[in-house]
Amino acid sequence: HLEWDSNNEKLLILQAKINNYLSFVESGQLLDEYPSSESHEVRIHLHCMHRPNEEGLKFFTLVAPVIEGAGFKFTWEVHNDN
Repeated sequence: HLEWDSNNEKLLILQAKINNYLSFVESGQLLDEYPSSESHEVRIHLHCMHRPNEEGLKFFTLVAPVIEGAGFKFTWEVHNDN
């Protein structure tokens, strides 16, 4: 659980993870490994332990339409904001 930092390292990590998730689904690997998922909606849901900073919120605003344009859903929430 990385905190949001001014260097935006967390954004680079998130971007890589999201790209991996999209690749997993778009390549057909999701259906190969989980055939019963065929009739289910694909949703990338991000659970944040810390409230995103301004750059994080901007990233979510930019990434959501890209994911949704690929036919999937993107949602996020803050779980614990200590």
